[in-house]
Amino acid sequence: MSDLVYERLFDLSSVLDEPMTLILTGIGLGILLLGTIVISILTLTKRVDAKLQKELWKRMGSWWLIGPAIAASILLGGLATMIGVLVLGILCHSEFARATGLFREKLMSALVVLTLALMTFMIIDNWFNSFVALPGQALVVIAFVAVMQNRTEGFLQRFALAAVSIMLFGYGLGHLSYVANEPGNRAVLFLVILCVELNDVFAFTCGKLFGKRKLIVNVSPNKTIGGALGALILTTALFAILGRFAFEGKNVGQWHHLIILGILISIGGQMGDLFISAIKRDVGVKDMGAVLPGHGGILDRFDSLVLIGPILAHYCWYFDKVDREAGVQVITKGVFGL
Repeated sequence: MSDLVYERLFDLSSVLDEPMTLILTGIGLGILLLGTIVISILTLTKRVDAKLQKELWKRMGSWWLIGPAIAASILLGGLATMIGVLVLGILCHSEFARATGLFREKLMSALVVLTLALMTFMIIDNWFNSFVALPGQALVVIAFVAVMQNRTEGFLQRFALAAVSIMLFGYGLGHLSYVANEPGNRAVLFLVILCVELNDVFAFTCGKLFGKRKLIVNVSPNKTIGGALGALILTTALFAILGRFAFEGKNVGQWHHLIILGILISIGGQMGDLFISAIKRDVGVKDMGAVLPGHGGILDRFDSLVLIGPILAHYCWYFDKVDREAGVQVITKGVFGL
């Protein structure tokens, strides 16, 4: 195994050489501590009613589980990040399948999970062409299986649901894994996830303070134009300022690129949220799951990430002139010599 491959997949020592990674980890921890202190003060001073207190503590407790899990998967290296994203994708698919009824199609659902696993293998192997081709190839197999089941009732629905799941949780989230393929990208991943999650907070806060006109009332009645614009401005500003350090030495680290990418990430995060909200409205559920107290399901918490991966990856690769096709396959060539 070459030194570059080892660094990409397993190296932990380089964390200490990435000050921005440590700073962003500290910022995340600081936000958790600040949130806990604020909720404690609100509880002790009885500034909020008992019902809201309970809800706030549930949300904070869930964040104390989510935050360290995200940090560990990124700090432990590329392989840990890729496996973490795979687990996230499978959990999101499971909730999506349960909400939409795809879970009843055991074979279809199993093929989706198999596709997610194979896409992760391609990412670990650094085989980009196969990674981007696999969703289309998987849909050919799924179409064949669907036809051979000899059931026309619900045919389009189960095929389309499988396709949506692969594209959102395999192709969409998978691009975040591919960002982890580049050495030194821990800070970038931390920054993107931090900004995407705060994007939701900014939208909620600005909506409460300035939101008067509804954004898309039939999809998400509580979303406002003021909230969306506030999130766009604040997220872009935060991303641009911290991005100067996270993208240091890269073309994307220039101000104009950071502002454009910050805008795209804010819009992409909000659109991911709205996209999943539209699905929930269509199938008649409030939440995709109940595993995270105060948040709903895993997909309810991470829906803002499903469209971000391709935006981030392809923007950075294009302007940093990264040739993904030039990567050496670690397993298929390095081990099997294919």
